Amino acid sequence: MKLSQQYEAEQEQIEGELKRLAAEMETMQEQSGRVDKFMALVDCYTSFDELTTPMLNEFVEKVVVHERERIGRYKRKQRVDVYFNFISLVELPAAPDVEKPPIAEALKERYVAANTSFAPLGEYLSQQTADSVSLAFAEVEKLIGKPLCKSAFKFYSYWYLAITARFPM
Repeated sequence: MKLSQQYEAEQEQIEGELKRLAAEMETMQEQSGRVDKFMALVDCYTSFDELTTPMLNEFVEKVVVHERERIGRYKRKQRVDVYFNFISLVELPAAPDVEKPPIAEALKERYVAANTSFAPLGEYLSQQTADSVSLAFAEVEKLIGKPLCKSAFKFYSYWYLAITARFPM
């Protein structure tokens, strides 16, 4: 009786494992068939000079555009997923982050436009060798030779383009 119960339990376990393996094998065969179809499609277009609409329609199943993410004050990031026919979504490795140039190199590339009232400030900043420069509003007014507008005292965005063009953050 005990042996019979053990055999029945073992048989049920083996049948369950057999069903699972059969389903897994069917899935693998289906995926293999999809890959074969995709490779046949790729073989049709091994050499082309121009990407055409019919080619895109054959390769791309759908495109999913995700909501934009806000990174900081002025930067945005948005994810776009491209699902290909027969093989679905292909995850590409992330692009490596681009290193920021050292401040000395950035100073050579950046400038304050000469045709603005901030040109004297740009000349003053170009003469500075320190990595960062701190100026009071009164010093800026003295350099440019006129008083600043009221919004210059209230809003950081007033200085954003003028200052970060010279000193990236």
